[in-house]
Amino acid sequence: MSKTVIDLHQVAHTSSGLRSSIVNYLENLIDRLDSTGFFLNDHSTGHRRCLKISEIAVEPMVITEELISPPTDQQGKGSDEIISGSKGLAMAEIWTKNIAAVDRMHPGERVIRRPYDSPSSEAETNPTRREDMLADMLAENYERPVYKDGYRRERWSRTIRNERLRLAVTSEPGGGKTFISRLAAIEIARDSISRLREFRGLLENIEIPIWVPADEVAASSQDDGGSLELILLEIIKSGGLNNAFRSSFLEWVSTQLNAPKSGEHARFTVFVDGLDELRGKNEERFRKVAEKLDRFSGSVVVTCRKMSWGSKQSLLSSWKMIKTVELASFNSRQQLETINKFFVGDTVRRNSLRQFAENNYVLRTSLASPLMLTFACLIHLSGDLGKETTYIELYDKVLEKLFDGEFAPSDRKPYWTTDHDERIPIPDKTEWFSALLDEISWQLFQ
Repeated sequence: MSKTVIDLHQVAHTSSGLRSSIVNYLENLIDRLDSTGFFLNDHSTGHRRCLKISEIAVEPMVITEELISPPTDQQGKGSDEIISGSKGLAMAEIWTKNIAAVDRMHPGERVIRRPYDSPSSEAETNPTRREDMLADMLAENYERPVYKDGYRRERWSRTIRNERLRLAVTSEPGGGKTFISRLAAIEIARDSISRLREFRGLLENIEIPIWVPADEVAASSQDDGGSLELILLEIIKSGGLNNAFRSSFLEWVSTQLNAPKSGEHARFTVFVDGLDELRGKNEERFRKVAEKLDRFSGSVVVTCRKMSWGSKQSLLSSWKMIKTVELASFNSRQQLETINKFFVGDTVRRNSLRQFAENNYVLRTSLASPLMLTFACLIHLSGDLGKETTYIELYDKVLEKLFDGEFAPSDRKPYWTTDHDERIPIPDKTEWFSALLDEISWQLFQ
């Protein structure tokens, strides 16, 4: 009898330890992913703190396509195509539409429409107002991709909810691909932590997210591809596990990965970020892993720059079906929500940035990009954004701040901003490196 009691205690201890190890993995994952990489001065503590993704996150809208079969290598060679179903939309067609839009746009003197206000009946009676609204609509051609008929918009949360999902997320640079994939992994992790701590359901009923850059997937694989189980375990181990139940957690993960699809097992969602960054031998290595991922019982989400998707989706040619979505540019409501979250408790800056956007047409259109919106908030936080700031000036200020290390942690400032070499004054070093960067950029451009 006593031996049975001891065994039960041991089982309870092991189960509790396993739960703790799973929570430990999920918390480490959140800490690693929930960072924008930008550090701000926290006036309440006097220290610098990292701006977190979850602090400023706004749910995006996506433009959905039909489920498609990936192209073969021969079908997906052209990087100048945007895949739409089984057909490509050539860049020439996009340029033609953009130029036509510019040629038609002669608004003259316009009243700037307030981006956060609802449309009013003024447009029905005021010709100038109608021209202004037309110009705003046509301006989307500069920042937003062109879509063929039959596409529809839907919320990101609706897109990601399906089980055994095969999803490709595309956008222009700065459109939020990495941001939203990290955020999705964070939200899954937090939900699973809540379930584990509240003892809601069995361990086999929780969901485990895995987030990894595409080039690390390729690097974790051998030339022969290796087993998917070993690749995923290697990725999980690289995320850091620092408790006594590390081995039992990895053993549990291995068991769940090998569990029959029809039985009870934990769900896994693998986020693979940046297919467009794969080059050379890594492409072939990733292709072999992708073949195994399609047989994987969990969900797989990949991200890729839109202009590279035409050629890179051939790396997934073994997948039977893929749902492809494109992240839509932020509308005025999403812009305002982001500004409110960024400047929570700072009414003066929040209202002034909103006012700048309302009265500065160029700035307003640039904020449709999630990355540029974040940069605009950071620049405004330092007091360097004005009501007449142009798109080029915004880029220039962003580069200046990044180059000076203004958003870097205190212990990782660029070495040219420090006084290690006292023979050269800091302003001269910064100016010299800035000139060097200008020259490198010009040579690359040529």
